[in-house]
Amino acid sequence: MKPQDALAYVVGTLALPYGYTVTMGVVWAMAREHYQGMTWRDGLAFLLGAVGAFGLLAGISRSYMPGRIPAPLPSSVALNGMAIVAAMGGVGICIGIPTSWLGSLSASFIATTLYVLSVAMLAYIGERRTRTSAERAPESWG
Repeated sequence: MKPQDALAYVVGTLALPYGYTVTMGVVWAMAREHYQGMTWRDGLAFLLGAVGAFGLLAGISRSYMPGRIPAPLPSSVALNGMAIVAAMGGVGICIGIPTSWLGSLSASFIATTLYVLSVAMLAYIGERRTRTSAERAPESWG
């Protein structure tokens, strides 16, 4: 393995958790700004919302999971800026929620759900494009 191959592997592996971490950091800051004077209970509610959404999505997708995780994903997933924007945009839904703990719970739940579904959509589109390109390629390309 060449150094650039190792770098590409590490960046590809970290793209999803890094994007999710950045997303949740920004979502927390947005919620904290909106609900002035948040408490540790609000932080706990934020955590529970994120874990709840991830647990729900993991449960739904469990029977479709490959034998090892993370599964190889198309490189288009590394460009997950769309997922980050979608997740942060979904937080706007929570602004009308009057209590900070319920707003925190909802913000993290919605952000996690939108981020995961957006990245899944990118993976699906990227894999489909790769498969379609391979099907169109002449025999001499293989």
